[in-house]
Amino acid sequence: MSVWQKITIPAFCERIIGFSIPIDDGFIAVAYQGIHLINLGSKISIFTNENFSGYDVYDSETGIANYEGKEFQIIGLHGGNPILENNQGEQLNLDQTNQTLTLSKGIRVIFKIAVSNFSGDWSAVTFSDNGNFIVLGCPYDFDFVILKRIDYD
Repeated sequence: MSVWQKITIPAFCERIIGFSIPIDDGFIAVAYQGIHLINLGSKISIFTNENFSGYDVYDSETGIANYEGKEFQIIGLHGGNPILENNQGEQLNLDQTNQTLTLSKGIRVIFKIAVSNFSGDWSAVTFSDNGNFIVLGCPYDFDFVILKRIDYD
């Protein structure tokens, strides 16, 4: 069995263009003022590189950010291709009109939470590549929701 636990991350920027699908418990957020590397490991950490603005590394036409020799698939302001079903058959549905995020498996709803989007602009949700995290992102970092799968017997 598993449950999903909300993870609190510290404030890291003012306005975000998009964020990558988490890989190996980390992801980047592309912002107008810099690139932010968010580590979701046992201790949450954020590294900010203000030497680049978002569009220095992010190509909105391809949806790819090239940063530190790696390619990151970005979702956000310019769309993107989130992972909406994980390897356990769980599915994500973000209802932007009613501001709810639902996780279901088949016809069974596992949970449903209210979400906020202060800007009223874009919002996007994705599973991590391993299915152990859910990231819901919006333009402002205080609206970010990160959920971590906690397995138990």
